[in-house]
Amino acid sequence: MKLIRIERSGNYQDFCRAVGEKVIEGHEFVKSYERGPRDMIKHKESHLVPKRYTAYFKPKG
Repeated sequence: MKLIRIERSGNYQDFCRAVGEKVIEGHEFVKSYERGPRDMIKHKESHLVPKRYTAYFKPKG
């Protein structure tokens, strides 16, 4: 079974809103993860990557 994934970066409230919309639509929540913030080296320059939030859902039905 393929899971549905949503991901948001930076704002936890936007992530919670997106998770709530999926649950209201009838999708079953499976798990969520929080990552970051972390430094990312790109072309020898350091960039701060904001927190990322990811949630997985089972499809309807």
